[in-house]
Amino acid sequence: MKKRQDRRPDFLPDAVEPGRLEGALAAAERALGVRITVNDHAALFLDANGQPALPASRRRHENSFCDYGRTRPKWDQACLRHCGRDVPLQAAEADRPFVHACWKGAAEIVVPEHYDGAHVCTLFAGLWRSPKPCAEPLERPIPAGFKARHAELPAFDRKALARIAGPLQMLGAGLVSLWLGQIRWGDEGDRAARIRRFVHLRCHEDIRLADLAEYLSLSPSRTGALVRRYLGQSFQDAVRGERLRRARTLLAHTGRSVKEIARRVGFNSEYYFNRAFKQAVGLSPGKWRRGRASRREESALRAP
Repeated sequence: MKKRQDRRPDFLPDAVEPGRLEGALAAAERALGVRITVNDHAALFLDANGQPALPASRRRHENSFCDYGRTRPKWDQACLRHCGRDVPLQAAEADRPFVHACWKGAAEIVVPEHYDGAHVCTLFAGLWRSPKPCAEPLERPIPAGFKARHAELPAFDRKALARIAGPLQMLGAGLVSLWLGQIRWGDEGDRAARIRRFVHLRCHEDIRLADLAEYLSLSPSRTGALVRRYLGQSFQDAVRGERLRRARTLLAHTGRSVKEIARRVGFNSEYYFNRAFKQAVGLSPGKWRRGRASRREESALRAP
């Protein structure tokens, strides 16, 4: 008899490796003809070492139009408020892609991505020249350089935008499912796994023990006892610990203010964030960030 042939699949590299995650987004950009920015507001796209899985250029708008005015404090702050806070808050309440226009007069497709009921990230795709900005310009008269860059943007075409909204939504859903699906919280049917997943996915939101109890269909007292049994700490301590872990990543790898980072990871008060961070780490967020930057500079100087 002939020996049976080996029928094992010829596997390709893991699609959720950080480098391939960026590669998939770059390939989608080429196919759709748009620039894609990922607002990872919950800091979920982290590698095994807690480092951002996406490059900084993917996590912010990098193009000549958006870059114009970044050195102006008021302009940069307005951009951060709009695309970093206001639009993601809109996206959290949406269940499908929508078009928004920024205060500068650029239009983009906004794609909200949810996972297990949580708003986990937002994709931005564009840019186009908006028929009307969402707010008045910060300067009068409008700088000539800015007007020239605005005129270079492609004209707004709602039908063209509608054609690529669906593929963008499926792309985002696929990336989120692949990335978060690799995280092993435990047996998916186990309550311990459901508790860990809830804390991981929702810690940046204003959540309470009662919310977890509703998610598990249990009483708050029973839920609190289960959290202590499985996580070895209270629900609020578990949430605070996850928030602080993400805060360290954002402090180390972004230039966002301490106040903005506190809000992003789920602290309603910058004061409370500073106090919790110092209790956990021994330094204030600002001192910890500066010390880390100094250590990097020293390492660079010692390098051959």
